[in-house]
Amino acid sequence: MMEAGGKTMRESFREPQSYPVEVSGWDVAENFFVEETVLDWSSETVKEIVLRTPIRDGAVIFLRLRQNGSGAKSIPVAYQALLRDEPNSDGFAHLRLQQLKASKGLPKQDNYQASTDDIGRVF
Repeated sequence: MMEAGGKTMRESFREPQSYPVEVSGWDVAENFFVEETVLDWSSETVKEIVLRTPIRDGAVIFLRLRQNGSGAKSIPVAYQALLRDEPNSDGFAHLRLQQLKASKGLPKQDNYQASTDDIGRVF
């Protein structure tokens, strides 16, 4: 399928796209932070950000898309942040993001059937 400009959708998706985001999580001193930055999405799976707040390699952070002019807020999405490079002299670190998947509830157990009594204990 061709888009305007003679590019296929797949070729267009490979070009880096940038989105303003709000990042939140806990820094290396375990203090909660919120920082605005830009999400660079350069392929179907590669997502990167640059942060000034120092965080641990592998930390869980939350990204929320900033929507200009709209009072609506997007839902934050959990990612694991992996350091791509050591912070530069200005203190900015390049991070690659891997989206975390929600667990599927209770662990599966052999010969176990949930009853209505069990549901009250889960929630």
